[in-house]
Amino acid sequence: MSQVSEKVPDRKWWKEAIVYQIYPASFLDTDSNGIGNINGITAKLDYLKELGVDILWISPIYESPQKDMGYDIARTHFPMRLK
Repeated sequence: MSQVSEKVPDRKWWKEAIVYQIYPASFLDTDSNGIGNINGITAKLDYLKELGVDILWISPIYESPQKDMGYDIARTHFPMRLK
């Protein structure tokens, strides 16, 4: 039996990828309430791709009392549906 070996590129994505962090509340407001939203992020995906962005790092979007810029979560229980 012969072995076929494919050369895997030695690409270290964590060193070479372009990461763009988005703070959703201040990114893009699509419903004119003064707060950025997920629709604002998706509306700019093509633009971010044109910039060469490989990875989006999206800051927390959970309900928050805003004592720590959104990193403080107001609800600690998020129900899950199990199939």
